[in-house]
Amino acid sequence: MVRHAIISGFILCFLPCASLAGQTSANFSVGITIGGGASRSPQSSVKTYTWGAAAVSVQNAGFDNPQRLKKSDTYYWFTAERDGGSFRVAVSIASGAVVQVIPA
Repeated sequence: MVRHAIISGFILCFLPCASLAGQTSANFSVGITIGGGASRSPQSSVKTYTWGAAAVSVQNAGFDNPQRLKKSDTYYWFTAERDGGSFRVAVSIASGAVVQVIPA
C-alpha cells in the first residue's frame, strides 16, 4: 500500500496541469547598445596602418623588395626597387596610400 502511494505521488507530480494567470511569474530582460559613439574615446576611432599594410601598398604601387627605413609622425618610409632603380617611398600612416616617391 505504501508503495502504491509513493508511485501515485510521483505520477501526480509529473502530470501537466493548467496554471491560471497570476499564479506564475517570470523575469526576462534584454539590453542592446547600437552605436555607442558617446562612450568611445576619440582616439579609438582613428584608423592607422601598420608597417606590413604599408609594405603591401608599396608593392601594389609596382615596387619590389620594400625594406623598412624609418617612421615619422605621418609616414612610413621604405626603400624599394622598380625598373632597375632604387627609390625611397613614403606611405601615409593614416590612409595607407603611397604619397611620395624619391629616387635614391
